[in-house]
Amino acid sequence: MGDVRAYSPQPPPCEDVEMDLSTYSLKFVKVQVDSRKQGWEKFKFELPPNVRALHSKDVVYGAEWRGLVAEFDEKLLALFFKNHEIQQ
Repeated sequence: MGDVRAYSPQPPPCEDVEMDLSTYSLKFVKVQVDSRKQGWEKFKFELPPNVRALHSKDVVYGAEWRGLVAEFDEKLLALFFKNHEIQQ
């Protein structure tokens, strides 16, 4: 019957796995780093046009996708303005 793990309500401990995100194939958010700036100011996040349009015309999931893109933009702008208020 093969190797079967006995039921345990606690999952087995996971191993820490280092991952190189530059080789990760599923990328939606483009991140640019400006090392001359400090804190969040050094990062620029954006959704490329091809990602924004990915599922926007889908009949079933289009509205949900557009909502996710709008939520991304709102949270990014809120973070940007919050960071500027703190610095002033």
